Amino acid sequence: MKLLHVTPAYYPSYNYGGPVQSVHSLCKALATKGKDVTVYTTNFNGEKKAFVPLNREVIVEGVKVYYFNLTIQSRYAFSIPMLMAARRSIKNFQLIHIHTLFSFPTLIFSFYARRYGIPYIISPRGMLIRSMIEMKSPVKKKGYIFLFEKKNLVNASSVHCTSVTEKDEIESFRFPVKNVFVVPNGIQLKDFNSLSHKDYIYKKYPELRNKRLILFLGRINWKKGLNLLISAFAFVVKVHSNACLIIAGPDNEGYGAEVKRKIKNSGLKYIDYRLRKSLSDFNKKDAPNGDVIFTGYLEGKEKHAFLSGSDIFVLPSYSENFGMSVVEAMACKTPVIISNNVGIHRDVERYNGGIVIENTIDNLCRSMKRVLEDETLKRELSKKGLSLVNELYDADISAGVMTEYYKTIVDRHDASYIR
Repeated sequence: MKLLHVTPAYYPSYNYGGPVQSVHSLCKALATKGKDVTVYTTNFNGEKKAFVPLNREVIVEGVKVYYFNLTIQSRYAFSIPMLMAARRSIKNFQLIHIHTLFSFPTLIFSFYARRYGIPYIISPRGMLIRSMIEMKSPVKKKGYIFLFEKKNLVNASSVHCTSVTEKDEIESFRFPVKNVFVVPNGIQLKDFNSLSHKDYIYKKYPELRNKRLILFLGRINWKKGLNLLISAFAFVVKVHSNACLIIAGPDNEGYGAEVKRKIKNSGLKYIDYRLRKSLSDFNKKDAPNGDVIFTGYLEGKEKHAFLSGSDIFVLPSYSENFGMSVVEAMACKTPVIISNNVGIHRDVERYNGGIVIENTIDNLCRSMKRVLEDETLKRELSKKGLSLVNELYDADISAGVMTEYYKTIVDRHDASYIR
């Protein structure tokens, strides 16, 4: 079976957000299982284009990837080279898996799949959450849904969701879609078997030695609830003076400036390591004291060091269709505190794998203090969170389940074509 995955952005373009990681994890697991997987994407990477080879096959960790140049630099990912590739080669594939909505790649590949009678799946990746539609550009998004996305979804062979929460949201639209199924995102568990030690953190961030670390890992975006987290942390640090909030991730849509204003207005100090010219700018002798540390985007050993070395991981999002960083934190045995707006909150509650809260400053403050002050609770959350990841969020298992859906869809399509 020849599979084509279509997405506006792909590894290593993490400025686009969580779907980049989850889609790559799925494709990599499928390729490892011997599936014929190809990815069509663009070189979108936030405000700048990703530095990647264009218009030719590139092997990225075992996955065949084609990056196409953006014609207009925007999140919509308008690309004439991608349009030409869709027209030229879509008939070479047996199934198209399209990721996310409100994008040019989704529009053109849905159109050509219908034109040439090729079955396709759409994964909205959190783009059909009503609260998010209402919070930002609601008129524009509702108009786009009415003009384009409804037709794309209704004519899709299936709609894939990564959580039951997302499935409920999509079904609330009452579109006559053929089938909606849930397969969660997964991580490569072997990547978390050997994790970096806290000393790895201290080499680069000497001021964090002897600190209690509270980690936020994700895009610095308004929907992540950082305004609530900063307000809650301002109360926590009054009681736990050695607490330090780590904000790890790329700035998105310039929201970082608003976050810094919030920090100052809350009476806190921050250090932005993204502004350092070299690793020697700060050393143990003159390391400044900051209540909040901006690290910028983290990957590899440094990312794992913070995930495993932090005392708490916090994600108070206003909307989150899944929560990949939550899964990674639990895989590192770090206690998690998440809002009930995070897609996997039901699984976390069912396994007692973390603390799930109504998204308020008071709830955040009390939950962070509770974990910092109760070592028994911390150990229990660590243990149950890891159990949850091992049972539900293994990328290889998710890829196996997804493969069965792919086979069913293609077989059903072939049978109807013969008739």
